[in-house]
Amino acid sequence: MHDLESVAEMLRRPLTTVRRVTVATVAASSGAPMLGRLIARTLARHRAGRILYTTSDWQQYPAPTAERLEAAPRGTEPWLRVEGSAWIAAPELDDRYFDVTVADVGAVTPASLPVLARSRDAVCLVTPPDRAAAEDAIAIAEQLTREGRRVVIAFDHTRAARMSWARVVTPRLATPALTLDADPGLVNPAVPLRSRAALRVAELAGLLMTDVMMSDLVETR
Repeated sequence: MHDLESVAEMLRRPLTTVRRVTVATVAASSGAPMLGRLIARTLARHRAGRILYTTSDWQQYPAPTAERLEAAPRGTEPWLRVEGSAWIAAPELDDRYFDVTVADVGAVTPASLPVLARSRDAVCLVTPPDRAAAEDAIAIAEQLTREGRRVVIAFDHTRAARMSWARVVTPRLATPALTLDADPGLVNPAVPLRSRAALRVAELAGLLMTDVMMSDLVETR
């Protein structure tokens, strides 16, 4: 786990172009279905630029006020909604004028990960902590990391599951990995995250703002 100062530094990392982040899961369902939304909200609280969260149900979010729309990219106003400091829109919105875009793509197969990772700047891979469900996806994530692709693993421990394998492999992985424990705020947008869960989501968001360092890969060999 990173300390608060290093997490804050990662969250505020300067960008020269839009950074496109995807949240995907290798399970049919996740105990943290709001993770992409929470990552976007966290980034919006810590970054000065526009943060966009794309989702198919974007129209269910509140419409921005006239004052808020003054800060929107020109031409996008009819297709924007808001949540806190983050912008919400459909996945097909032109995101060139945003600082960071966070998209949820739901469940994916391990075989589809390479194409996904190579089309985005960073991928958060949500996976169960048991070996049978996660091993193939994690092997591909490590290979992508060695190619210089930013992938971050989030072990979904929001439901009862044995953590022994995940705890053993986490320090050995070339790919950074965190564990998400059960928290009401991960499933209910009206409930604030507890401090531990909030820090984990912030750490996850911060890692997704960083790039792979070759020196880190050397240390894991």
